[in-house]
Amino acid sequence: MKEMKAPDFQRACRGLETIGFDSITVSEHLIFDLNYIDAMGGYWPNAMAAIAFIAGATERVRVNTSILILPLHHPVELAKAISTLDVLSGGRAMLTVGLGLGEAQFKAMGVPHNQRGRLADEYIQVMQLLWTEKRPKFQGRYLTIDAVAFEPGPLQTPFPLWVGGNSDAALRRAVRFGEGWHPTQVELETLPQFRDRADELGEELGRTQALQFNIRAVPLGLGEDHRPRADAPPPDFTNDQIVERIGRLAELGVTWTSLPRIRARSLDEYLDLLAQRHGPVMAQCR
Repeated sequence: MKEMKAPDFQRACRGLETIGFDSITVSEHLIFDLNYIDAMGGYWPNAMAAIAFIAGATERVRVNTSILILPLHHPVELAKAISTLDVLSGGRAMLTVGLGLGEAQFKAMGVPHNQRGRLADEYIQVMQLLWTEKRPKFQGRYLTIDAVAFEPGPLQTPFPLWVGGNSDAALRRAVRFGEGWHPTQVELETLPQFRDRADELGEELGRTQALQFNIRAVPLGLGEDHRPRADAPPPDFTNDQIVERIGRLAELGVTWTSLPRIRARSLDEYLDLLAQRHGPVMAQCR
């Protein structure tokens, strides 16, 4: 990515769209904790800037942050940015938020790490209010909003906000506020127990619509610290195996999935390999 120039990024995005992908997602760390740099590297773009660029380079594909660390963003600014992007992209924006990992980035941003969950809950409430009210009023623990106007709202109603994270608290937050849940550690084999828990939470919280799930077709094999697990499954799956796993995910109610990463020595090789390996999988799963 470091060696790519703007035209390369545009070509990559258009290539992904042509091959048939339905969304392009961008992860984010505004500033990175050195405790995890050996496992995850330190090169992370600003997700909102990146998905705006992607939306401008494409016509059909959805653009999504996965995952944006919500407590490190002011919710009014973030709500305005994503609603503006939704309007300009013709309703193609999504937002997936989480709490992040490591304390150093929170300290650098002046955000209390031990309050990140409460901050996220309030920030989601603020954003969802702003997306639906032109004259919003809000009184919370951290923010007071009064005597203001907010426009434009997003084109999509309700706006598709998803919650990331692997904990029960993250699942509860998704059930309470989100269209769906995007955990990184939940796999096909363990999904049924989480679906049962989502249903249980839905009854408790009075949710009326089924929670959507975004689960990887092939496990990453990483632990909570983003380092390889000792019990990780073999990384190589055939196309037939991937198609079979996607079918089983769909039977369990999963609405979004992602395909295994592909490594290549050049952008041309990358796009060719995507078309050869993932194009047939997507064609079979439509």
